[in-house]
Amino acid sequence: ARDAARNPEAEAAARAARTDALALAARWSAIVDALPSDLRPDGATPADDSMSSGNWHLAAMEDIKALQSFRHAATLFESQIEETTQSYRAEPARVAAAARGLLATLDSLERQLRDRVAEAARQLDFCQRDLRNARGRDEVDFIEARQQEAERELSLLNRLKSLNTKYAFSPSLRAELTGEMNRGDRHLEAARYADALASYGEVKARVEASLHWPDKAEAALRKQQSARRRIELIRSALGPKALELPGVQAVLDAASARIEEGGVALTEDRIPEAEALFESASASLADTIDEAAAALVSQARLDAEQRNGTAAILVLDELAGLDPNHTGAGQLRAEVMSYRVTNSIGMELAFIPPGEFLMGSPSDEVGRDNDERQRRVRLASGFYMATTEVTQAQWSAVMDGVPDEGVGVDLPVQLISWDDVAEFCRRLSEIEGKPYRLPTEAEWEYACRAGGTTPFSFGETITAQQANFDSNYVYGRAVKEAPRGEPVPVASFSPNAWGLYDMHGNVWEWCPDGYAYDTQSPVVPPPGKVLIEGRVLRGGSWRNRPRFCRSANRVRDTEDSKLGNIGFRVVLEMP
Repeated sequence: ARDAARNPEAEAAARAARTDALALAARWSAIVDALPSDLRPDGATPADDSMSSGNWHLAAMEDIKALQSFRHAATLFESQIEETTQSYRAEPARVAAAARGLLATLDSLERQLRDRVAEAARQLDFCQRDLRNARGRDEVDFIEARQQEAERELSLLNRLKSLNTKYAFSPSLRAELTGEMNRGDRHLEAARYADALASYGEVKARVEASLHWPDKAEAALRKQQSARRRIELIRSALGPKALELPGVQAVLDAASARIEEGGVALTEDRIPEAEALFESASASLADTIDEAAAALVSQARLDAEQRNGTAAILVLDELAGLDPNHTGAGQLRAEVMSYRVTNSIGMELAFIPPGEFLMGSPSDEVGRDNDERQRRVRLASGFYMATTEVTQAQWSAVMDGVPDEGVGVDLPVQLISWDDVAEFCRRLSEIEGKPYRLPTEAEWEYACRAGGTTPFSFGETITAQQANFDSNYVYGRAVKEAPRGEPVPVASFSPNAWGLYDMHGNVWEWCPDGYAYDTQSPVVPPPGKVLIEGRVLRGGSWRNRPRFCRSANRVRDTEDSKLGNIGFRVVLEMP
């Protein structure tokens, strides 16, 4: 009777609702199974209870109540699925978004590095262009310094780009990260939240490590570059003498070896080890200069004690490059510069150190001639130069008689030809057993300037209290004075900074060089070069206007010329 009274349509609706509810229950079960065990709900849910109620009503043929229970169960399952999906999907989605953001940052860093490399290359091109258009030595030096810095920066960035391509920006790494992100997306779509979170988390961690890698690698590369640059500067500053000192070369070689070892470690992604090696190399160089400076002082003093002035000055020059304010170096240099030699005829000669200077005059110097074009000259060896022009007494001690019209043993000898002077030097060399000769043009001007760059060794102008010249004429801010009108005894005025008297005025001084107009002389012009233009004379005389007494002034005369205002001084070659 109950079955006959049952409503078939209500039963069918209840069973259809039950099927829908079971499908949602299956989805819910799959979601719960994908959750970590500690996140799964304990016991039956309200949806489970409603499903049980629906089944009981259906068995009791209470189809309307069963339909209501199943529909309520479906609603609850849908709510549980939505809430759980939103709750447990949120964390993997957040990590996925963070990972994608970091990947975008990594791409940005790669682009920035490419841009930095391109900019460094452009700066190098600008330097090369500016160098082609540079005017003047100072501008060339400045641009070359910029060019070297640009070359170092471009080299470092290219090295960094190469390392990053191998590690942080590696194509294989990018493929692995992309594959892992895709796996995470599939896990998330299938509601396997734990797997999705693991995939996204791995990508995030690896990208974070890669993001820090370029900065760490660049810092290590800059330490490597700094250590290498320090070695270059030390080698440049030390010079050949210091590099020959015991232990110095060994320290530099050991530091270079550490730098190379650090480079290998950096290539193999052992950045901390590489940095430690670079820092160790730099630290090992800290005392090298001080140790070399101390050794140079000892060597210079030994040379000075042996009266080897050239060797002592060369060592002191290297020391000045290492430590310009080194205690005792200035005093030692003054000691060497005070060396004097007095030969058997009473001629005193002062030590002239080796060195470099700008020979000739600048284009704006008052009274200059066109044959005074400037050029840099280096004198590799020191020598001794007579502190005064050769006197009548000194001439008489070597030659037969005095050719001068004037009387006075301390007057400079005059009326002597270039050939007479050559014979004097030959005889003096035989008497002393040492090589005496005339100073070359370069030696004469170097000694006259005594380290200065002004028209005269004592400044921008010249007065009758400083030299013997035709003071009816003035130079610079000087005032006209009565001229002496004749030679005066040697050493009547103050010497220049190197102890040489009468380098300006009194009498012209012969040089061995043959005159050549605007010649491109070698570093040290060879003595005895014969040219048809005659021999060079330097220094001016008592008959000449002040512009002829300038340090750079050059005149010429024939070898047989004998005038009352031409004399000479000699130099003694060092062994």
